[in-house]
Amino acid sequence: MNIYQLRYYIAVVEEGTISAAARKLNLSQPPLSTQIKLLEEEVGTELFIRGARQITLTPAGRRFYQYALEMTDIERQALEEIRDMGRGGTGTVHLGCISSAHVKEVYEGLDAFHRQYPLVRLRIVEGNTLELEEKLARNELEAAFVRTPETFKHVERLPLRQDPMMASGKRAFFSEIPSHRKLIMKDLAACPLILYKRWEARIRDLFSHAGRQPQIVGVADDLRTCLMMADYGLGISVTPLEALRGYPHLTRRVIAEKGLVSTLELVLRKDAYISASAKALFTVFKERDKNQEE
Repeated sequence: MNIYQLRYYIAVVEEGTISAAARKLNLSQPPLSTQIKLLEEEVGTELFIRGARQITLTPAGRRFYQYALEMTDIERQALEEIRDMGRGGTGTVHLGCISSAHVKEVYEGLDAFHRQYPLVRLRIVEGNTLELEEKLARNELEAAFVRTPETFKHVERLPLRQDPMMASGKRAFFSEIPSHRKLIMKDLAACPLILYKRWEARIRDLFSHAGRQPQIVGVADDLRTCLMMADYGLGISVTPLEALRGYPHLTRRVIAEKGLVSTLELVLRKDAYISASAKALFTVFKERDKNQEE
């Protein structure tokens, strides 16, 4: 199997027929058919069924198409990075970023890095912490801005800031809650709650210790979903403070439970090859953090 066969296969899938793919690739049809046949022989299964008008992918063919896209993308990224180095640059940092990482600590650090390494490009992939953890494990990312709680393995961690957890929602939900002090979790026992999935276990434990049963109406994988549900009046969301940046109209209260804070971190892989540029990015952030402490 070679990269050309993968490109041929992608063209056949996307064009729908071998003849259309041959025209797109500027090839004659027989050689293209031969390459596809050799590819199927190598993988040991039929990848698509040839119809009179259009091919139909088999289950194996659909999965192989995804692999083919990933492998050709890796080839493209590798060529881009090597060419950058050949032109006097220092390549590309493959960096993950969660939606609630849009804070000054991140952008001031990125600005400092860019000023020190102006020829380095950032290829930024956005997702929630779980998605970025999976991409780090697959070596698709070198570093990422994520939030606790997290269970990453084989990474170096650099805490950037802590945010309190907030209860936010329509004003009416807070009418029976004392306004002269910070909330504790049991104050929310009678309220409909919308939880971020990674905090669900911790919040249930807090209610359990208080001898209360939470009224959970929704659990979501993404902070933005929690806040949109709260914005439409479904209940009170429990999210880090920084996630509320785009929702100034929601009533919000600090939850003053011990240990209920969210730490924004920069994590760097330790168990795989990491580019010099990614290491430099982590070093810039670490030095800024050290200088701010001093």
